Amino acid sequence: MSFVVSARQRFEKKAAAWDERGQPDNLLETSDWALLQLRCWMVSDGAKKENRDKPFIPALDDFVQASGISMEARRSHWFEELLDSRESCKGCVEMYRVDNLTVCTSTNCRSLYCYGCVLNYRVGSFGNRRCDCGGELVG
Repeated sequence: MSFVVSARQRFEKKAAAWDERGQPDNLLETSDWALLQLRCWMVSDGAKKENRDKPFIPALDDFVQASGISMEARRSHWFEELLDSRESCKGCVEMYRVDNLTVCTSTNCRSLYCYGCVLNYRVGSFGNRRCDCGGELVG
């Protein structure tokens, strides 16, 4: 069985590296999907629970904000466009606006599930529903 890194570990590791190196722009999140995963995870029930149990590293909020500002400077309205785009649910294959789908936080998966199909997944130890790949389903 392969070891799965939690979304928190992945996101905090990236934010810490960015902070330790002086917060350079080249270490910000540049993928729209990865930034969507991060933003959705930050407001998820699991992340809120984890933050209450053990507060996030201080650089995480700054990393999210700086990445969003940088992305917006490169591509105005990127977030709204991504949320308005249409993708299919991995479970039922029906098309939905991304705004109405749940996304997996795994870097290798990025599966999307509708509000009905996501209920087929159990809540994992991190507090969010667990994807087949081991990632967290958020959004």
